[in-house]
Amino acid sequence: MLLLVPHGFGSTDFSGTWVLDLRAFNSPDQILKRLGASWVERQLGSSVQLESTYFQTPHLLTVHIRGPAFQRTDLIRINNQPETKEEPRTGRYTIRTWWSGNGAQLVSAVSLRTKDSCDAQLTIVRELPDGAKTLILNGTLKIKGDSGTWVVRRVWRKAHILIATIIANGSGHHSKAGGGGNITLRVWAAHRDAGTAAHSLETRT
Repeated sequence: MLLLVPHGFGSTDFSGTWVLDLRAFNSPDQILKRLGASWVERQLGSSVQLESTYFQTPHLLTVHIRGPAFQRTDLIRINNQPETKEEPRTGRYTIRTWWSGNGAQLVSAVSLRTKDSCDAQLTIVRELPDGAKTLILNGTLKIKGDSGTWVVRRVWRKAHILIATIIANGSGHHSKAGGGGNITLRVWAAHRDAGTAAHSLETRT
């Protein structure tokens, strides 16, 4: 049925730098555990502050993801054609990405096999619900033979808006001495610490 959906055209531009909001997500622990992630990976998925930079063209979305001692780049082709890739956690998988009918949502369907050799389908939906201030990523995992469905929601805030909000709320304190990079790092750390304390308990893309 998904093969009948045309890739269409997008009215949404995800380009920009986004910071993961650690206070506005549901924990990905169960979905990561079902995919065979280690305890350490599951803990990192719930508490590590990440920043992602999106570069979008009509047929390609490039996502650079960065965090403490971590970085990765995803190339997502927007053509509704299956593409086979491979990564250490899931092994070989197939991904296909297209625009929703109104062009507001970018949908990716990922077909993979779990570590216990079960066929699985991960559907990822990206959208900007509030005028490009927030990027919402919703993921739904269905595994053949499993009765349940795993759902994860990740909320990313436009970096400059999030930083301004944190400073306005008094969470980011900095001196005029240091460069812009230092200010960003301090605010980032303040946001991470606040999110961890408030939520102390997020899946991969």
